[in-house]
This record gives sequence, C-alpha cells and structure tokens, in this order.
Amino acid sequence: MRGHTTGCLDRSGRLKIFRARSRGDAEPATNQALHAPLAPSERAQHATIAGVSKRWIICGVVWSLLCVAVEVYMARLEGLAHLLWFSHLGMIASAVLWWWPQRVAVSTLAVAVLLPELVWTLDFTLGLPFGGSLSGATAYMWNERIPQTFRLVSLFHIPLPAVIWLLLRRSGYDWRGLPGAVAVSLVVLPASWVLSTDWTNINWTHNFDEAGAGLPSPWQLALVMVALPVAVYLPSHLGFSLIERRWPVATRGAGGSNHQPTHDAD
Repeated sequence: MRGHTTGCLDRSGRLKIFRARSRGDAEPATNQALHAPLAPSERAQHATIAGVSKRWIICGVVWSLLCVAVEVYMARLEGLAHLLWFSHLGMIASAVLWWWPQRVAVSTLAVAVLLPELVWTLDFTLGLPFGGSLSGATAYMWNERIPQTFRLVSLFHIPLPAVIWLLLRRSGYDWRGLPGAVAVSLVVLPASWVLSTDWTNINWTHNFDEAGAGLPSPWQLALVMVALPVAVYLPSHLGFSLIERRWPVATRGAGGSNHQPTHDAD
C-alpha cells in the first residue's frame, strides 16, 4: 500500500492537493493528467497570449512617453490652452485609456476624434506629392514661418487614429459614445472660444482661415457646435455601431486576457 499525492481544480481554478491511498504502484489518473505536457496547440495559444501582453505593454509605454513629450512641448510653446484642441485631448485620453480602459470613454474618444484625425492624416499624405495641403487642414505643415520642430511634433496626428482604433476594437463600441462626445464638445468648444483668439483659433471656434474671413466669432462658435455633432459625431456613431454588429469583439483587458461580454436573456 502506497500513498499518492493527487490534485484537482475547484471552481475558482485553484489546485487542491490531497493524499490518496491506492494499491500497487500505478499513479492515479488525476495526477497523470495534471503533470501531462501541454499539447502543441495549447502551447501556441499560451505563447500568443503572452506575446500580445508584452507587445501591449511595450507599445503603451512608448505611446505614453510620446504623449508626455508632445504635450509638454506644446504647452511650453503655445500655452496650456493649446491642449484644448481635440487632437491633443484625444492623445492624452488615449494614453490614459491604454492602461485603464473604459468602454464608454473609449467610444466617446473614437466618436469625437477618430474621423477628424483620419481627415488630417489623409490630407497630409495626399499633399506630400504636391508640397501642400489639399483641404487646408494641414496647411501649416508646409508653412516655413512655423518652426520645424513644431511641425515635426505635429506628426503625432498620424499614429493617433491607429491607437484609437486599436482601443476601440479591444473594448468594443458603446452607443453612449455619441452623447458622450456631444457632452464633451459642449464644454470644450466654449472654452476654446474664450481662451483663444482669431490667431490661435483653437478648434476653429473663431474662423476657418488665417485671414480671419468668415462669420463673426459667436456665430462661428455656434456653427461649429452644430456642425461637429451632425457632420462628424453622428456618422462616426453609425459607422461604429454597424461595425460592432457585424464584427463584435470580446472585451479584453490591457494585459491580454479575454472576457466574453455578457448578454441579458430575452
């Protein structure tokens, strides 16, 4: 008669070890299963999960450091009011949400920032062969009167859409992103109008061009407050909702672990 140490997993996933008595020298089947090597498919799955987690942490560190460098430079050069630009708010929010993901906050960020940043990136990319902006959104990137360092730092616009999209596909889209974006604009746009001038023109609340042509400032502010929800937020919301229905994603934490979303029973 020999004593054998066996084990099993309880509902919480913890390993229970206990002693069992059995005849002969045969090892209990439970103990054999616990010490059996992982199948190749299981090893690959574990390696993939670990790889995603490491890449996520590395990319998060790089993006967070880039965010700090860009925003500190812009704040010292242009003042803290410059950070009211939706692109800068989006960069700061994306760095925070990388580590502390919140589905509604990510959805709000995507609705408010992703489409304008795609327009900026597309305008800059298509303007490269011509040496100028096609729509005027990136005209300052070819203005030699603007410091070259400032224009170089402004290239953060290019990776920002990819970062927001990655956050959105990991968390999934929540319909509350639309009212969230509208609520944010109701605070940011008036603040931009108060704290900027026709020259700084944060979030286009004063005019649409450097010459100052266009509507008087109060009417310009009203126009932007109506145009953003109608022309940017609503199309973004409809597009993200369609993508979420067609290709739903599981909620995933920053460490790479998957958590299947729960659905209420009908």
